[in-house]
Amino acid sequence: MTEKGDFVIAVKDNQRKRLQEIREFFSDHLEQLRYREYETADVGHGRIDESADGRETHDVRYDILRRTLSGPRFGEAVRGHWGIESMHRVLDVNFREDDSRTRERTLGNNRSWLRRFAIARLKHHPLKESLRGKMQIADRNDDFLAEVLTGQQL
Repeated sequence: MTEKGDFVIAVKDNQRKRLQEIREFFSDHLEQLRYREYETADVGHGRIDESADGRETHDVRYDILRRTLSGPRFGEAVRGHWGIESMHRVLDVNFREDDSRTRERTLGNNRSWLRRFAIARLKHHPLKESLRGKMQIADRNDDFLAEVLTGQQL
């Protein structure tokens, strides 16, 4: 590869062998490693998520990076990746994209673009309903579908 783009790749639980190798490496070398800490508190959906009994909780995650990043920049990169993962989950759960057997590249790209367009339009609609709920309403109600597509409430 001639270009050197930056990347952050999350090591997931479904990559068992790689995850185990990484855990063992850090376990064996933790005392020799130099590291920095960076902590944030995120508020989402109007609330701060805490454990039910008020105790602190910690998660360990492993990410593969092309280069060293500052704590704040690393946080931005990881959260950006979460946004991508979230979109993939929506595409798979609501549109069953992973089950698609489209083999023709142009058709596959067009269908993928249409699914992403639909998600964006549905999320933009002001109705306080889940994405799945909005999809079901649009399927049964042509006026609501027109509102979603045009961005104008009728």
